[in-house]
Amino acid sequence: MEAHSFDVVVIAVGLAAAAAGALRLRALPPTAPPTGSIGVVIPARNEAARLPHLLAALASDRSLTETGAAVLVVDDGSTDGTGELAASMGAGILSLSGPPAGWTGKSWACWNGAGALEADLLVFLDADTVPDPGFVLDLASTAERSDGLASVQPIHRTTRAYEVLSAPCNVAAVLGCGTGPVGGRRWLRRPMAFGPALAIPAARYRQVGGHAAVRAEIVEDLALARECHEAGIAVSTWVGSGISYRMYPEGLRSLLQGWTKNLAVGASAAPPARTALVFAWVTATLMLAPLPFQGAIGIAAYVVAAAVSTALLRAVGRFPWWAGFAAPALAGGFVVLVVWSAARRALGRPSTWRGRVVASR
Repeated sequence: MEAHSFDVVVIAVGLAAAAAGALRLRALPPTAPPTGSIGVVIPARNEAARLPHLLAALASDRSLTETGAAVLVVDDGSTDGTGELAASMGAGILSLSGPPAGWTGKSWACWNGAGALEADLLVFLDADTVPDPGFVLDLASTAERSDGLASVQPIHRTTRAYEVLSAPCNVAAVLGCGTGPVGGRRWLRRPMAFGPALAIPAARYRQVGGHAAVRAEIVEDLALARECHEAGIAVSTWVGSGISYRMYPEGLRSLLQGWTKNLAVGASAAPPARTALVFAWVTATLMLAPLPFQGAIGIAAYVVAAAVSTALLRAVGRFPWWAGFAAPALAGGFVVLVVWSAARRALGRPSTWRGRVVASR
């Protein structure tokens, strides 16, 4: 077997495994409206440019407004008029100064927001998310029916070319986590969560200590899922087209800071089988690079593999048509980001996010 033919086999196996994993991803199931009251908490620090899209989406969702759901924006020391903007759009406002020692800003905001609401079901939404009508009710109902923690990975919308660098990170996040209820097979699924859209019954939130129990964690959603699982509370994760977000629109530096903060922690939380799946996908994608230079078979294999990569990326985001053909370069960037994130974490180097220094943990 010629060298490039062997490469084609390895690539085919890796991409097939990733495609099979993607086909098993489950969307948030539509359910009957929840019976309990709903409180929506939106932690926000310098989110004036993004928050209007979320608040407008919530205000136009008749299924949500008819239930009398409370919407609370927790202004975490913003300097760009986030609080004033949210108030002008009719949202409730809770203004905070900087978090106390030992707390991350997001956990401090979520904890205070949850404490300020009298609701049976708590829904936490990141300020850059845009839910479709009915999504919040479906998420809250899923949490109520399972009596546990339910979260959804939003579809990633991109506008500028550099944002495509997030594509392999998004794929790794969902393949490394999996979807549906978390069972007892730790080699296949471990308690994880997607922080941008998360819901939990208020009683269960208080039972585990809420965000106060994970106050110092950089990736608080994973830590909260772990706390719930250890307390015997159900945990489920989903991927769905019912909510989207645009990550890091500020520029390349913001993208690098965000993924540096999250990647190493997320990778360490993934179960062995899913870590192997992500590794196989990344390896196969990197091996695509020389195929166009290996004759007709290599070119044909590259085109087919690029089509598979495009389909895989479509499962997690809305990326430009050429992203699948640039998959080897994107995978290479992903490897660099993972190594950089892991090295900084191993050395105890802090991360910077939203103008604050976040201790590595």
